[in-house]
Amino acid sequence: MVFLSMFVNQVVPGSVSGDVSRVWLGRSEGIAIRALIGSVILDRLAGLTAILLLCVAGLPILHIIAGDDSFFWAALGLVVVGTSAVVLFFSLPLMPQWLRDIRFVADVVAYSRSAGSLGRRPGMVGAILSLSLLPHVAAITSAAVLANQLEVSLGFAGAAAILPPILLAAMLPISFAGWGVREGAMVLGLALVGVPSATAIAISVLWGTTNLIVGIVGGLGWLLIRPQPLGLAVAAEMKDETESIGGGAP
Repeated sequence: MVFLSMFVNQVVPGSVSGDVSRVWLGRSEGIAIRALIGSVILDRLAGLTAILLLCVAGLPILHIIAGDDSFFWAALGLVVVGTSAVVLFFSLPLMPQWLRDIRFVADVVAYSRSAGSLGRRPGMVGAILSLSLLPHVAAITSAAVLANQLEVSLGFAGAAAILPPILLAAMLPISFAGWGVREGAMVLGLALVGVPSATAIAISVLWGTTNLIVGIVGGLGWLLIRPQPLGLAVAAEMKDETESIGGGAP
């Protein structure tokens, strides 16, 4: 499911498309749709919380590097918006009863309560956040390595301060897999340490290309491991359509 969603995210605008593919694939395996939607929401919540923690940890260093530069204030704004979204999600059960009686809202409130119940299990919360931090740390490390290959030495402090807000901006569901948004943020962020715009764009493109390759490999892998069910589904649909046409003929 994860590899398929990574592939879909690369070819369909908006990161939500990958979540939809995960729900669709899980539904085809007979998993209840409410459980699938709940798992996607909680996964997104954990991922957002993890990247926000990285951004908050790097803000003091970013302020030293950037001062009053617009990049710092943009990063701070993203952190405030993201944190507000997380707080709002956990506050949903406090809404007026008449709003919670709406079916769709009631489902979302149920997911919020499920997430809130994890607060009583700190060990589970720690494990979830630790696992959610790993892909972000891996992505930031890969970007730092790519920058080093282009003779741009960010250092640990620079990478930890500048790259998390760029990754957070790229997660916004307003582009194809963050393309364009990531490049603009990279130019602004790396300018703080004297990196030319062309070099910053090259780093960002290479960074995005690695994600694209992983997504393509994931998509191909999914096609290879699911050829028979997919073929049977198509064959069944064609058979049903043929029978319906034949049944309607005089």
